Amino acid sequence: MEKNSIQPVMKRQNRPMKFHKALSMVHKLNEQSYREIFEDTLKKSKSTRKIITTYAYWKLCQFHLLDDNCYWNFEIKSLRDIEAAGSCNYKEQTIYLDTFWLQMVDLDYLQEIVLHEIAHALVSRHLKHGKIW
Repeated sequence: MEKNSIQPVMKRQNRPMKFHKALSMVHKLNEQSYREIFEDTLKKSKSTRKIITTYAYWKLCQFHLLDDNCYWNFEIKSLRDIEAAGSCNYKEQTIYLDTFWLQMVDLDYLQEIVLHEIAHALVSRHLKHGKIW
């Protein structure tokens, strides 16, 4: 198969299909493609949810978290139980953004949350917030 061809992603068991199928259904678009999708969404959409989702997938690709042997997802859901703006789940290989924060802060701050959670994905799961972090 060609390097930049679109391949479907297997849906995880017991997990419903989430927002923005166009990004979650494709595996291995190149970084340029994700960036173009983000820029196009930024120009045309007023939906913060769509904009931040396209941004997250662009950054996941940029930091090689959408490679053949490492595929992370991005979801927006309530994180009220852990009281966090974002979360990095290593077991599910998913970065989460809280729905409350999506409504309460501006796009720049949301982008910082996404980058913060990607940083967690890139380092050891044992390195928590502290002096080093």
